[in-house]
Amino acid sequence: MKRLPELFVFLLAFQIEIRVKAFGSEATFQVPRACLQESLRSCLAQTLGRPLNLSLKNSSDSGAFMSLAGETLVTRDSFGQYRFEEGAVRVEGDFAQSRPFRLDFLHGKIFAGSGAFSIRTLGLAPTKLNAPGRVWISNESADLRLVLRSGQTLEVPAGFEVWVDGLNSNSEQELGMIQPWDLKAQLRLINGFSLGSKSRRLELAARLKPIAALASVQATQIYRKVAERHIASMDEQDRIRMQNAENQRQAKIRLKKLYFDRTFSR
Repeated sequence: MKRLPELFVFLLAFQIEIRVKAFGSEATFQVPRACLQESLRSCLAQTLGRPLNLSLKNSSDSGAFMSLAGETLVTRDSFGQYRFEEGAVRVEGDFAQSRPFRLDFLHGKIFAGSGAFSIRTLGLAPTKLNAPGRVWISNESADLRLVLRSGQTLEVPAGFEVWVDGLNSNSEQELGMIQPWDLKAQLRLINGFSLGSKSRRLELAARLKPIAALASVQATQIYRKVAERHIASMDEQDRIRMQNAENQRQAKIRLKKLYFDRTFSR
């Protein structure tokens, strides 16, 4: 019995050594082995340091692909449905409106039309994150919709991003305000993927620049409308408070009159 712990440690070390020898020279760790090549097969894949591109079969354009940054983990079920676990993923393609691309993640589902978007977790985001379960979704150019675990639906315009976390004690989804992504930070994120030649990256940067500029203008308009609604709401609350105070004053006057009438009208 005393030798069982020693035997367990030996077997564990033996398995780790086999795994290192088997996958040490490959770009991804896949279970089952080489499962990414078979689209309708359950698969767990993790990039081991280098980015990876996967062709997406359910698009109308053969150029649709999913890019995984280094140290990224995704899974796929036997129906071909992908799920993002951690790291950073970028999806780009021409997807039919009747059949948008779907990507599941911890806090919900992403549905994307033609264009590109990315999703990332702690450690790979260009901005600081405070919670380990927080996920950032950035929309470059797609028609992007989120369906969260709480049942809430969220539209993320091109040029904007949002963070999503788990449910709080009231079963409400924790999420941030939709805001424009920073162009420089977005380009740093994209450089973590394998997107081809330098000219391809420069072309992509040129496409993103006007999107970022337009998002900045749209954000100013959105924030102004939010501020106007907030001011209007505060004005309405002030009006209601003043009306309630006046109603209470009138009620006191009527009550005093009632007491007076009962006392002196006999």
